[in-house]
Amino acid sequence: MSERPPRFLLRLLAAVLFAAVVVGGGLVLEQRVGVRPPADRRTAAAISGAWFCPHGGGEGWSVWVTVANPGDAPVKVQTLTFGPRAPARASRVVEPGTVAYLEVPAERMASGTQVEFFGGRVAAGMVVARPKGGIGADACAGDASTRWYLPEGTTQRGQQQNLVLMNPFDQEAVLDVVLATGDETVRHGSLTGVVVPPRRAAAFDLNRFALGKRTLAASVIVKLGKVAAAGSGLVEGGGLRLTLGSSRTATEWVLPGAGEDRPTELVVMGATDLPPAPFRVRSQGLGRQQEVLNEASVDPGAALTFELPGRDAGLVAEASGPREFVAARRLLWSATVDQASTPGLRPSPSWVALPPVAATGGDASVLIENPGDELVEVHLRLLTETGFAEVPSLSSLTIGPGRIRTFPLAPLVGSDPVAVLVEALGGSVVVAQLTQDGAFALAPATDMRLP
Repeated sequence: MSERPPRFLLRLLAAVLFAAVVVGGGLVLEQRVGVRPPADRRTAAAISGAWFCPHGGGEGWSVWVTVANPGDAPVKVQTLTFGPRAPARASRVVEPGTVAYLEVPAERMASGTQVEFFGGRVAAGMVVARPKGGIGADACAGDASTRWYLPEGTTQRGQQQNLVLMNPFDQEAVLDVVLATGDETVRHGSLTGVVVPPRRAAAFDLNRFALGKRTLAASVIVKLGKVAAAGSGLVEGGGLRLTLGSSRTATEWVLPGAGEDRPTELVVMGATDLPPAPFRVRSQGLGRQQEVLNEASVDPGAALTFELPGRDAGLVAEASGPREFVAARRLLWSATVDQASTPGLRPSPSWVALPPVAATGGDASVLIENPGDELVEVHLRLLTETGFAEVPSLSSLTIGPGRIRTFPLAPLVGSDPVAVLVEALGGSVVVAQLTQDGAFALAPATDMRLP
């Protein structure tokens, strides 16, 4: 009989020695290199990110990305502006408590900008000015998406509606665009299987596909990749509307507004994959809120425009049941050819309202709407070009339930553009900035829970 140990004992000994080496090596690596806990990854994600701004543009236009830093440390910001050609890159540092205007090249409607931030949270918006005086403004998107709804368009006489798409990623995006008017659905071959190359922007003149329509809503269905989308409405004579699309549906939308001297236009769009959505609309102003539309309904994939009383008032569109939909608002002001618009917003306890004016400044007001049933206390701080500005009269305010309050900023800071940090205690609100200084624009605030 052989004196050698059995084969299975040799295998067992080898396995034990291998396990010891692996465990010992792991301990050495953990001591020398360290293991990053999940909390560190969350912290890193919280202080860096990107905003996506499909602003459009045109020959002779001035286009800015506005960036506000509500934190207490400098933040590095890098912009990549996409068009039909290679991206244009720029960077700067945004100091604590400041708002900065970053002018970007945008000589064509097919233009959009990605704003990356490092080292702290910032808010980002977009302001577009036409040579004849029209101005449009909106917040940037906190993420790209595979689905966008743009209900606010119109191609009535004197109106041109454009769809702006940007693909900030390294792979191409393939998508379909479906149009909805008040009485038909349009699926055109030129809007099917659309390819947006990597790190490029694209734009479509929707008047080509549905002319003379009071309502022209668009659904963007992305089959490959992700994009960001906005609508750019051009008014004959120089006016402009800029409206970021909605990447989701909901059972309630809040639409702030003020300063109109004609009835407002509310546009409601049904999601293509959901049943009909019954809804109602409340108007909220300085006085008692009131119901202005009761038990209307929108079919799947359809869009309807409603003319409603809404001067110096916000609107709340809410489903009568569990069905979700999308809403937007056109604001009309006859003192100028310019118009304003806003997508529907969701209430939040923390906002940064960016200025809706050109870099040279202009009169603006901040709007705060409380769509809830309880009084809400809000704290405000102004972010200027040089740092935080404390204004005792605005530092702590209360907004009653179902109320909207407007605070002019010019008496406090003159015509200089400022951002406003709004934090609500014990509730949620919706915030925007509005200008009527020769042009008419409303810029919904950036929800600081995003991206």
